[in-house]
Amino acid sequence: MITALLRAGNTHASNYCVALLKRVVGCLRERWPEVELVIRADAGFEVPALYDYCEAEGITYTVGLITNPRLQGLAEELLKDLKLHMKADRLSCHRFISNQFRLLLHAAEYWLMDALRRKLVCSGVRQMQLDSLRLGLIKIGGRVRELLTKVRLHLASGHPGQDLWHALSVAFRAVHE
Repeated sequence: MITALLRAGNTHASNYCVALLKRVVGCLRERWPEVELVIRADAGFEVPALYDYCEAEGITYTVGLITNPRLQGLAEELLKDLKLHMKADRLSCHRFISNQFRLLLHAAEYWLMDALRRKLVCSGVRQMQLDSLRLGLIKIGGRVRELLTKVRLHLASGHPGQDLWHALSVAFRAVHE
């Protein structure tokens, strides 16, 4: 996740997408010239200008089409978690700037959950959709104790996400040793 930008409701989703993409791609390629770029976008960005730009720059892209059951079946692995599972389309504030801020919070949530998912996959846990991960890691009861030199997290001994928490603790312990 690089950016999340809210647009006015009376403009097409693809407005300024190529201009924004050129800026982001330029910054990424300046910093990491050899990095492989992959773009995923929803159906609002289904415009020839985006395809032309990506192909000219050698960028792999996946753009959602208006859904139907056949396409949903074929694209099951590529469903966009940000909207579907992080509920990033729930922007119900009355002010535009408030909704932009909420969108950025959803993007931060997505980034954090995706980073945890990647860490778990690297430690041998099967790939999960973000809603399953959220239910297993976040939506559980627990108690946080702040000690002088550390923070302790106390969870119920039989909660369903226990294996996920254990895998994360082992993965992060390995990084810091």
